[in-house]
Amino acid sequence: MLTADVSTQILHTVDQGFSEQLQLSQELVRFPSTPGQEALAQALIARAAQYYLQTL
Repeated sequence: MLTADVSTQILHTVDQGFSEQLQLSQELVRFPSTPGQEALAQALIARAAQYYLQTL
């Protein structure tokens, strides 16, 4: 079970990153992701993952 402090910290962290998450989601839905057309969406996610890994 999470303590109140840990729960509050998680919610705060999620709130801090919400705008970036929303922006990434908005970018992602602009790319087709049907079979054979998913390369652009995959590239976007790969770039985002690389960026976030560098910020840890």
